[in-house]
Amino acid sequence: MRSLSAPLLALVSLLTACSDPPTMVGTVKDPWGQPLAGATVQLEDVVEQATTDASGAFSFQRVTGKRRIQAGKDGYIRTVETWGLPDELESELTSIDLRVFPDPPQSGFFLINDTAYSELAAQSVDLAGTEIKAYTGIKTGGEVKIRSKDRLRFIFSSPRSRAELAHLDLQLHRLEFIENVPVSTVLGEEQVKINRFIAAGEPVPFELKELDSGDDYLLTTRASLEPGFYAFHTEGQLTTTRSDGLDKLPEELRKAWPLQVTE
Repeated sequence: MRSLSAPLLALVSLLTACSDPPTMVGTVKDPWGQPLAGATVQLEDVVEQATTDASGAFSFQRVTGKRRIQAGKDGYIRTVETWGLPDELESELTSIDLRVFPDPPQSGFFLINDTAYSELAAQSVDLAGTEIKAYTGIKTGGEVKIRSKDRLRFIFSSPRSRAELAHLDLQLHRLEFIENVPVSTVLGEEQVKINRFIAAGEPVPFELKELDSGDDYLLTTRASLEPGFYAFHTEGQLTTTRSDGLDKLPEELRKAWPLQVTE
């Protein structure tokens, strides 16, 4: 049997390699960068689904154009992203990196800490002071702490739609603790006890992204936060000085969700 010449062998190898369809690869990880095995990945207009292996990796036969890709697993919020894939199959394609977030156990605010969620416990907002000078605030700064870092991320789980949240005017404020305030009376200046954390300065800007579950949102601060106390609140509760505005809110809305940023 005649052996193939070197040029012919090279041509056969090239044709064999070209017969394999080009593939696109990616990974699915949790918010802490850990690979997620057993996640299902679906690519738009591709019938077959992919399942991630122990390293969180998956692959599809290569396609082109802008495509939606989604990944999910029981106990996690499904994520959906849109990727612009090169129009030429031979073009270089970087690996697709998808992140999925664990389902929160109930409604509320959850700080995405270094290794897990930390739930922000709701604090009741009330009024302290006199008819002349009063402050709305909370009595404690909360138990959740996190070191100052580039940006903070939160999962906010709520049955309210994005439009309803806009109406409620969800805000994040830095807090300051006021122990006493001077108040002028007919008998002179008196010190009135406040002992509350109140909002200080302008709201802290953050980005809000609706996740595919329909009742979960990803909140990300636009910049790092200085050490101190902070709280989410709605309806301007921590910035108003009017008791009648606070009294009009249902009790379940008269809440703030604090945390502490440390050095």
